[in-house]
Amino acid sequence: MYVTDKKSAVIKKLPRITVASVYAPIANTMRFGVAVCSPEDTFVKQFGRDLAVSRALEAPKATVVGIRRGKIRETSKKHANAIINTYLSKYVSTDF
Repeated sequence: MYVTDKKSAVIKKLPRITVASVYAPIANTMRFGVAVCSPEDTFVKQFGRDLAVSRALEAPKATVVGIRRGKIRETSKKHANAIINTYLSKYVSTDF
């Protein structure tokens, strides 16, 4: 993915980011793992997914406790987008 900087004609190549969420219904928690592929590396979707899931289980980037019933998907999307925006903010403004 490429993004053009608004202030100049510079085009930046962005990293590919995979976020996985793992929900534990008994504990009512959701853990998030992240895999970031450098712009210079070859992106392999399955490898990124596997790595993000293992990181969510072993060393989560974020943990959400007390998820409201029926809000699992919404909670996952909200927190995954926040994590992605945090990583992308290092490269470009994420005010879109």
